[in-house]
Amino acid sequence: STELDRMPTMQLIQFLGVTTSLDALERPQQDVQELVTRILAETSDNKALPVEGIATILSSVYLSGVTLPDSDLRRLLSWLARDYGAEYLNEAETAGFRLFFLAQMAKTDRFASDCLSRMLVDVQRFVRALMQHESATANVPSSKLGRDFKNEVMNTCLAHKAPCQVVSLGPAGTLDLQIGSTGYFLHGPETFFGPSVARTSLRMTPQEQRRCWLLQRLLSDAGTRKRVQDFYPEAKEWPRIKEFRHISWLTWHWADDAERRSLLGLAPTTTTPVRTTAGAAGGGSAAKR
Repeated sequence: STELDRMPTMQLIQFLGVTTSLDALERPQQDVQELVTRILAETSDNKALPVEGIATILSSVYLSGVTLPDSDLRRLLSWLARDYGAEYLNEAETAGFRLFFLAQMAKTDRFASDCLSRMLVDVQRFVRALMQHESATANVPSSKLGRDFKNEVMNTCLAHKAPCQVVSLGPAGTLDLQIGSTGYFLHGPETFFGPSVARTSLRMTPQEQRRCWLLQRLLSDAGTRKRVQDFYPEAKEWPRIKEFRHISWLTWHWADDAERRSLLGLAPTTTTPVRTTAGAAGGGSAAKR
């Protein structure tokens, strides 16, 4: 705590960003809130944080799943609405803010999920404009192994004529695969901490954990969908998903063809038995007789 007290504000923000991205906080709700309180104590209406500082704070809140008090959130979003517009933000900042807004509307606690509707009109206008701004979607890290894995899964679906598709959700990113009413998250090696060859020792990154949680809420919960539509009307076109499954690249790698079909919920391949006559079974002796 003494070391934190000596940190300049921007260094404290960087510390918050690193610890949440590495899932290094033992008490996320308490620790993130304490750090945000320390940071905001050094600010005022005339001494607002720069946009990169606000982006790091809201990204950390998103990754940790923490719910900020309305008062803290109002200060941060008011600075954004007052000093910045969508045209002044880079793609990374825009994508990060959008994910934060979506996660806020997707919270299971109704009071927390309705917080954007309690913000000032200027803030709501800023959120709506940013959600509908033509910009790149959230950037999900990828690797060659991860891309090859996803291609193999898609090829397996196509080979079995399964009604499959990758679902683009605009500012929310992409659902890796949909087959019927089931959604699939396909986890490549980039979505886990460190190298691993053991299927039981994989530790998923906060980025991937939150991506899965958010997409499940957006695609399966009617209340969340309605709140999002108020700021992003295109959400009404998103599919309804009843069930979600997770497949890692290692699970897929070690599975045989039958196990892979099972992972995807595909019907097993059946072979029609060939009927033979008694003569044919006897090597043609009946014909000789």
